Amino acid sequence: MIELLKKLDAKIQSANDPRDIVDALNDYAWSVMRMDLKSAMARAEQALELSKNFLYESGIARSLRNRGLCYQQYSDYESALRDINEALYLFRKLGDTSGEASALNNLGSIYADLGDYPRALDYFEQSHKLYSSLDYKIGCASCINNIGSIYLKLGEFSRALGCFQQSFQLYKEIKHKQGEATALASIGNVYSELGAHTQALNNLLESLKLFEALDDKQSVARTLKDIGAVYEKLDHSEQAIEYFERSLSIMEQIGDRHGQSIVHLALGSFLLSKEITDRAEYHLEKSLEVAEEINAKPEIYKAHQALAELYKQRGAYRLALEHIEKFHQVKSEVMGEELNRKLANQQIAFAVEKAEKEAEIYRLKTVELAKANEALQEANALKTELLHIAAHDLKNPLTAIMTFAELIAEQADDIDFVRKHARAIYQSSEQMFNLVKSLLEQAAIESGKVELHKKPADIATIAEFVVKHNEMHAQNKNQKIHLSLEREAYAEVDVEKMQSIFDNLISNAIKYSPPGRNIWVSVKKKLLTIDGITPSVSSVPTKIIFEVRDEGLGLTEEDKQKLFGKFQRLSARPTGGESSSGLGLAIVKQWVELHGGRVWAESEGPNKGATFFVELNAIDFTETPT
Repeated sequence: MIELLKKLDAKIQSANDPRDIVDALNDYAWSVMRMDLKSAMARAEQALELSKNFLYESGIARSLRNRGLCYQQYSDYESALRDINEALYLFRKLGDTSGEASALNNLGSIYADLGDYPRALDYFEQSHKLYSSLDYKIGCASCINNIGSIYLKLGEFSRALGCFQQSFQLYKEIKHKQGEATALASIGNVYSELGAHTQALNNLLESLKLFEALDDKQSVARTLKDIGAVYEKLDHSEQAIEYFERSLSIMEQIGDRHGQSIVHLALGSFLLSKEITDRAEYHLEKSLEVAEEINAKPEIYKAHQALAELYKQRGAYRLALEHIEKFHQVKSEVMGEELNRKLANQQIAFAVEKAEKEAEIYRLKTVELAKANEALQEANALKTELLHIAAHDLKNPLTAIMTFAELIAEQADDIDFVRKHARAIYQSSEQMFNLVKSLLEQAAIESGKVELHKKPADIATIAEFVVKHNEMHAQNKNQKIHLSLEREAYAEVDVEKMQSIFDNLISNAIKYSPPGRNIWVSVKKKLLTIDGITPSVSSVPTKIIFEVRDEGLGLTEEDKQKLFGKFQRLSARPTGGESSSGLGLAIVKQWVELHGGRVWAESEGPNKGATFFVELNAIDFTETPT
């Protein structure tokens, strides 16, 4: 196992592309899942996060499938079904038939664990059909083996044995040791059910050797349990207890809750048959406790049945009656409903399909109406705000322009007087221009007419340009801008809009900071790390962070809640009499999100300054910006 882990880690470290890293992480999770479940889960989640960062849908699908299988081993069936159903949707969307077949097979396995055998068989058969179309023998063998397992649980031993033998031959043909071991174990279990205990032990012990050589702890634990069951039938008590306890120890070690419930039940039932009631009671109660936690109904009703027998032997008839009633209730839920479902399977399938189509049509219509209504309400609100701004925010600079123009007309011969008031007219006009520009930009966003002309660009260069553009404004307030840049911080952006985003944040820092204060602007690269280790592609960032920090008026908790909303007025006011439309940060947020990034602010409170961050996806380092 150590050598395998080294090889898998080396594959991750040597990957030369983010997608290669995702694939290597998923290969790691898939390969070690039965040996080191915790590591497999960690790698699957790392792969999922990285896949989402790079919008790598194939990687997302595989990551979800792998994480779902980990959840299954932890007996978290709800999470397992959620992840694998989502993976199935993505595989189908991508046209990945092999991935689709794999997800269907996995869903069958989960429903088999939950005792929903008809649904499990349906998924296995769908999966086998797809694998057959691809002539993928490993997949076909896996499905056939799983179908055999269902027949075994249903007591159809001849059909089960035929499936397992067919599966074993396929695995042997392609020299797949894991598959051979699985099929041998299954054949051994059928022989055990048929009373051929010597043949059963031979197959199970051979299977155990293969699983141990593969370091497949979960399969080792299950095979140990099956061997214990054969020794139980042979009435070899010491060997039976030994193998059951070895199995339980590994189940607890790897966190297999469903397996623990099964082995506790098997050991408790065996001890009960030998009238070792105290130890039997412990294991049966433990089995019931775990089964109820994970809603494993077959184990629940079997544990109730065994406990009823135990209390009957003790003469505790009231307790025995309680358990026998619960046994019948749960068994009826499992078996009775399944029989009814089998009889009406075709009718139900038709009805469900029809209902789903009708529900989807209704849902789409409802969603469309809701969206249209919401859009109308937002449009009305926007119209009201625009009228308010036109009536108030534009009136003040227009009044100033008219007044200064009238004064200039009256004092046309005084050059200094004209120059002074002409400057005031320019400032009022600039205020109006910025307000109208913000309104037009917001209107374009609301109408969905914003077009991004994206190209590779160095974010540090854009930030440097915008800082130089704002230096005069800062000097007029005796403020100093400190610039810290990590060069070659490339991202795919609309340069003009990114300049506007940075300009808004830097000008706000100047606007809301008192004279004589400092402002810090930086661009940093955020590198990929996996478990604190930086892979060989560490020179390539996954994110670019633009940051503006000031010593200004800070933000209240209320400010933080409405910071990026449209037409919002915050508690702070510009320190130099500057104007504000209340639209700037709303536009910043929407433009950043159109770039696939995010923007946020942090502040310790009023008069403690604020820091604004823009996070962008770094460009794929294999691309060469021009």
